[in-house]
Amino acid sequence: MPVPHPDGRRYAFRGARRWSGCSQAETVCGVTVPLAAPSEMDWIWIPTCGACWAALLAEQGREPDSGTRQ
Repeated sequence: MPVPHPDGRRYAFRGARRWSGCSQAETVCGVTVPLAAPSEMDWIWIPTCGACWAALLAEQGREPDSGTRQ
């Protein structure tokens, strides 16, 4: 089983889409990242990007709960 990178993050992307084989894309937090087909284990082991999470909540007029995301 692959070991996740310790600094890895699950980023959010705009639009309702699945990975289409693109090599890179821009995240909600503005970072351009290389893309790969996600595995089910990614959702378990890799934390959500805190900046993406906060940006999406701010767009809805909400604030993140303290200590729930990194």
